[in-house]
Amino acid sequence: MRNSEKNNPSDPRQRLQDLSKERGASLANLSKMLGRNASYLQQFITKGSPRKLEENDRRVLAQFFGIAETELGALPGGSKENSYTTSAAGQLGRGTSAKAWVDVPRLDIGASAGPGTLPDSEEPYDAFQFSRRWLTEQGLEGAKLSAITVTGDLDGAAAS
Repeated sequence: MRNSEKNNPSDPRQRLQDLSKERGASLANLSKMLGRNASYLQQFITKGSPRKLEENDRRVLAQFFGIAETELGALPGGSKENSYTTSAAGQLGRGTSAKAWVDVPRLDIGASAGPGTLPDSEEPYDAFQFSRRWLTEQGLEGAKLSAITVTGDLDGAAAS
């Protein structure tokens, strides 16, 4: 980090370092949360590599700290940039644009991978969020999806 950036609160590197210290979150653990190697954020802050955080990494960190993504270097006004990060953590985008995410209801129904039974009801009790873009890429439509628990023996492999 250049000396001119060390005490600049508008610098994304400085802001991330300050937030991690304030919240007692180690940079190594934050890096792991992003699905990166433990030194990823340390290198970002001290060596400037990468030059900027990937969009998905920035989104997850902003949500974790409860701040606007612009504080970590996002373009103002919600401008999009290309990001090809496939980190599992990058899929945790609650709080982002409602159009970008689809709630898939989680039903209190179990399915048997062997002999089945009929459920008493199909009332959702929770939901998973999936990226609308990802669902579309998989040929899925959110309004037609739900999640259930499956237990039993699928082709000799235990499932739960």
